[in-house]
Amino acid sequence: NYRKDTYSSSSFSLLCNCGVNFDKLEKDGIPYDIFAEYLTTSGLVLNDELTWFCYHGSYDFAYLLRLLTNSPLPESEADFTEELSVYFPNLYDVKILTRGNERLPLGLNRLANYLDVFRKGSTHQAGSDSILTLDIYFKLLDLSYIEKDLQDEAKNVIFGIGVGADDNETLSYTKIGNCLGYDYMNSSAR
Repeated sequence: NYRKDTYSSSSFSLLCNCGVNFDKLEKDGIPYDIFAEYLTTSGLVLNDELTWFCYHGSYDFAYLLRLLTNSPLPESEADFTEELSVYFPNLYDVKILTRGNERLPLGLNRLANYLDVFRKGSTHQAGSDSILTLDIYFKLLDLSYIEKDLQDEAKNVIFGIGVGADDNETLSYTKIGNCLGYDYMNSSAR
């Protein structure tokens, strides 16, 4: 709810320019508690037979964890990653899989362009970004950018959190928790 929740004005503008209609979502969106119930009962979480992919997904998964548990985020990074692995036991962050490879550019769209992977839909729309991330992952596999050892090391590591952080990283678990401190249960799912 942009009228009462804390948000970044640049992120808000970016999403509005990409077609997100916050007034329509507030009016017609799914209430958070119902969305969390549907997600939990869908079999998409708490399922070790599924694998989740993201690109720099720290905020996304912190948000989902808060939503699914209906609780504040755990106080420590270690507790966060442990609880996250319960809900999402197989998780890969493509930014972690590409980190350290100087041949690959940073950023989802730049990486897609470099690999000749084409977007379906609009930038910064969850479905379009998700499909692009997965297509990039498979292209990286096809082109042998991801070796088995790297994939094993990257399992359940999210960029910017715990072992996914590096010396140059400005993101912190505390920052994520502070950003997600709004009253999300009184809004509609985006």
